[in-house]
Amino acid sequence: MYGEESEGSAYIPGMMGHTVSKLKQQPFSFGDYYSAQAYWPSEMPVSAANPQPLVIWLHPYSYNTGYTPSYGQAKAWADIAAAGHVVMAYDQVGFGIRNTQGGNRFYARHGADGSLLGQMVKDVHAAVDFMTCRSALRNNASICSAHGYAASNAAIGSIPYIDLDRIYVMGYSLGGNVALHAAALDSRIKGVGSIAGFTPMRTDTADKPTGGLRRLTEMHALVPRLGLFVDSPPEVPYDYDEILAAVAPRPTFLLSPTGDRDASAADVAACTKKAAAAWAKAGAADMLTVQMPNTITKMELTETNAAIAWLKSL
Repeated sequence: MYGEESEGSAYIPGMMGHTVSKLKQQPFSFGDYYSAQAYWPSEMPVSAANPQPLVIWLHPYSYNTGYTPSYGQAKAWADIAAAGHVVMAYDQVGFGIRNTQGGNRFYARHGADGSLLGQMVKDVHAAVDFMTCRSALRNNASICSAHGYAASNAAIGSIPYIDLDRIYVMGYSLGGNVALHAAALDSRIKGVGSIAGFTPMRTDTADKPTGGLRRLTEMHALVPRLGLFVDSPPEVPYDYDEILAAVAPRPTFLLSPTGDRDASAADVAACTKKAAAAWAKAGAADMLTVQMPNTITKMELTETNAAIAWLKSL
């Protein structure tokens, strides 16, 4: 089901200092009938001859609010849209309006082979499927029907045409983690931004302030099978240097504050340095942007503007 297009205002802090831009928005469903919203500037053309960049925004561990900002966060999705992008945002499984789909209920349904993280990555792929049908191919019934979407829905047709060469995924905290996994597994994603998204797993021992792997296996139950490695992290089958290498040489933005309570700054620095070899080997060293400010974990003015600046640099 699709709702009616509407408009609203979004303040862009720091972008020209006082800019107010009208945003259009369109609710829709994608994947297994999950609710989502698309946002874009009201002046953005809806033209196949002028396709627009897409950012799929993935929220943090905000169980009650989903992608709606909380704890002083900026409305990153609105600011990114107002800066000249189509933004797709939705509540990930177990969060916001999908809160009851997570936790024990998820595993009761999917069994021992299930993984909340895996479902989140699957949902990103479904989001890319949907937006592929919003590209210049939107009138191609076979392309759209292959993903289960109608080619001629009038409401969805109001979303600007998407440039398939500028599909980006960006997220904060949990969202940054999901974004990296999704990009590593889907070449249709042309760039990825991860803000406070990870700490290496093989060095995430139980004595670390992060809480070790139990943070992922027990506290948030993202990947229960990682519990097999809680007492032997070096044996984890893969780590983020390999995820990043799988993303290379695509444009990648990593912002990891040194005061992130869920990460070990020294380990993140070593991991990104190792992964950088993949970009260097491809002759694309400048496509990897790593920022490690001396701050705590947050998604406010500074982080939002850094993300927007990176997107604009592309």
